[in-house]
Amino acid sequence: LSPADLAYLSCSHHVSTLQQLDLSENHLNENTLPSIRRLLSQASSTLQHLSLSGCGLNDGLLRLLLPSLGGCWALKSLALALNPLSMAGVMDLVRMAVRMPSLRQLLYPNPLEDYQPGLPDLPSSAQLLDWPLDEATDTNATSSQLNRILIETRRSDLLLTCDLLNYDKDLYLFVLYSFMDKDPLIPTSTGLLSLAEWLGIRFVSLDMW
Repeated sequence: LSPADLAYLSCSHHVSTLQQLDLSENHLNENTLPSIRRLLSQASSTLQHLSLSGCGLNDGLLRLLLPSLGGCWALKSLALALNPLSMAGVMDLVRMAVRMPSLRQLLYPNPLEDYQPGLPDLPSSAQLLDWPLDEATDTNATSSQLNRILIETRRSDLLLTCDLLNYDKDLYLFVLYSFMDKDPLIPTSTGLLSLAEWLGIRFVSLDMW
């Protein structure tokens, strides 16, 4: 989408009822952020599933976007894989996520520190996908730091994952385990049907605009 497309989308009368949105692989920058912030503000009470994977979000852009993301109080799943964030940026993302009461899954990017040397300063999503992780870096340590935030904030109902390939499977197993543990994450009167609806993240087509 061009900046003009995003500006038009953010002003659409459909946005106030938007539930699912996938803007993956749309490059975001300082020129497009105002439109994204306006869109998120308009959809803050209805948007449940959002993907901004591969959008070129670095630490600075993420800081500008976090208040708008945090205002989406109905959001259940948020995907930001393949964005060039440092460990500090990922930590800021998780600290925002634990304050979102409806959020049940966050797909976060591997921090830049976890990659082998030689990665460009602002790598593309394709480079982040193909570049090998540094074997000398303990990726489990990254996961432990992030999960410590969950423990400190008592957000055992929030799944953090950087596993892009098993994203949907992780979500299914996490929620299914919660139901088996007699502690459902999603209050429902229709059981598995509603669970399947919630797991079926089928992002809206932008053709309707």
